[in-house]
Amino acid sequence: MRGIKRKNHWTKEACLEFAKSCADREEFCKSSGGAYSAALKNHWLDDVYEILRSRLDMGWLKARGDRVEVWRLADHYFDIWMANDRCGAWRMRTITGVNLQKMIRKFESGWVPAEDDDWRAWCEQTAMSEQFVRSDK
Repeated sequence: MRGIKRKNHWTKEACLEFAKSCADREEFCKSSGGAYSAALKNHWLDDVYEILRSRLDMGWLKARGDRVEVWRLADHYFDIWMANDRCGAWRMRTITGVNLQKMIRKFESGWVPAEDDDWRAWCEQTAMSEQFVRSDK
């Protein structure tokens, strides 16, 4: 049997304190339904989201393995996408041989990799960490 929190357990301070223990917004929303519900109902989400990492800071980029290389080449794929009249995912897959559906959605929403400082910093960081791993072996 699950425990039930006492009434008014999720105060603004409790929600903010809980948010500090979460890595990002998604984790906050999924970890504790009560905290998210209280923050939503009481209009505290803006305060909570100030603490949590934004999705715009490359949080959406959770690439692993060979997908890291695909995202590192986003500027190249953007150029191909533009040269082919902003084609869809099926056409891009035919041209490149890579599934770029998520990346194309980012392009369509206005993301230009070459103009994104966060993306460039992420590329440099992943390149350096990859060199570090290779030098260890």
